[in-house]
Amino acid sequence: MSKSQAEQSVIKTHLESNTSRLETQSQQQSDNKKWLTLIREYADIKELDTDTLNQLIKKIVVYEDFDDDLIRQTVEIHFNFVNHADKHNLTR
Repeated sequence: MSKSQAEQSVIKTHLESNTSRLETQSQQQSDNKKWLTLIREYADIKELDTDTLNQLIKKIVVYEDFDDDLIRQTVEIHFNFVNHADKHNLTR
C-alpha cells in the first residue's frame, strides 16, 4: 500500500511539473505568433515613428560604466512578446 502511495505521489509531481511546462510553452507559442503577426506588418518599414516603436518595443535600457578614460554603454532592447533582450555594447 505504501509503495502504491509513493508511486502515486511521484506521478502527481510529474503531472504538475509537465502541466506547468505545457502552460509555459503554450504561452511562449502564443507570444511568438503575436510577434510574427506584428513584425510582418513592419517588415518593409521606412521610418520609425512613435506608434511603430510602441508596437514593437516594450522598453529600452541603457547602462553606462566608466573605467578611467573609457566609457562603456550597454543598450538593451526589450521587444514585445519576446522573453529576452537584445544587448548591444558600445565603447567610447
